[in-house]
Amino acid sequence: MNKHKHADLIHAWADGAEIQFKGAEGWFYAHNPTWHGDTEYRIKPEDPKWLENIPKHGVLCWVCDVNESPNSDHSIAIIISSALKTNQGAYWHYATPLTNEEIKQFLRGE
Repeated sequence: MNKHKHADLIHAWADGAEIQFKGAEGWFYAHNPTWHGDTEYRIKPEDPKWLENIPKHGVLCWVCDVNESPNSDHSIAIIISSALKTNQGAYWHYATPLTNEEIKQFLRGE
């Protein structure tokens, strides 16, 4: 008998892992996965370390709802919470802090 396509993920989910499925707008939490063969699933990746200690004034980030690795091709926002909430009340799916060099370029208007 062939192993189910998602067998390893099903076992991880049964052991308590958080499972996500890929939709048109990115990855979403699967509350009760249905394990369809044509759906892509994964174990939720760990949150990046920078989310653990966001300073009171926030972190300047590239933000996006579709690309898991936002960069200078995307919008910029100040993230103030680990839920990826901005100082203007919006929420984003993905955020990447600007590097020191990117912050300098941003401040210079480049």
